[in-house]
Amino acid sequence: MQRLHQRLTASRFNEKYDALKERLPRVKHLIHGGAENYYAGPDMESTHPNKSQSRFEAGIVERTISNIELGLERVMGLDMVEGKLYIHCRPRPTQGEKAREAIWQYDIYADYNPVAAIGVNFHIEDKKIISTVANIQGHESEGIKTLRAICGKTPLPVKSLTLIIANMPEDVEIIRGVASTNHPLAGSPGFDKNQASNLYDRTFKKIGMTAVRNNQGKVQYYELQR
Repeated sequence: MQRLHQRLTASRFNEKYDALKERLPRVKHLIHGGAENYYAGPDMESTHPNKSQSRFEAGIVERTISNIELGLERVMGLDMVEGKLYIHCRPRPTQGEKAREAIWQYDIYADYNPVAAIGVNFHIEDKKIISTVANIQGHESEGIKTLRAICGKTPLPVKSLTLIIANMPEDVEIIRGVASTNHPLAGSPGFDKNQASNLYDRTFKKIGMTAVRNNQGKVQYYELQR
């Protein structure tokens, strides 16, 4: 980590890095995990996580810093409330349990405790700000039961994501979601493709996202234009 700090300080990113450190003391940890962030888009080679790439690669560092800057100005500290459903946005934890697919973590609360989360990244594409929903996860089963009761007949991910999108700043023109088959953890031990399909694909369809397919007809990601 010290090596990353030294490289950033000596790089063309030093001014932005110094400015970010004043607002996020542990920002170097977010930048360190930037190679594992997921961004949905037509250029899958440059947007999909690639652990073989160097964490010091200029393009990855630049994209990660942009993600942090966009979120800082738009969603950091944002509180969302609908009835008894409460969501708070913050940078992902850099200690303890980590989900490196996304930098911005929307914590979903039950009885004042965060029991689920939705991870989001931001990037700029064709001069437009794009938001990618990169992960949806639960932390604690009893809390999830409470949240499901709060959401009633509407599935928890659908209810939560609808509230998040409703509170997304207007200049975020496009919302995208990761297809379960392109999830960064797809193929890894413990990844349940059927459960993932229900959690991701079904949720994105229910909130009105459209599937974007490649030339072979495979779904690459889901998209909602606001």
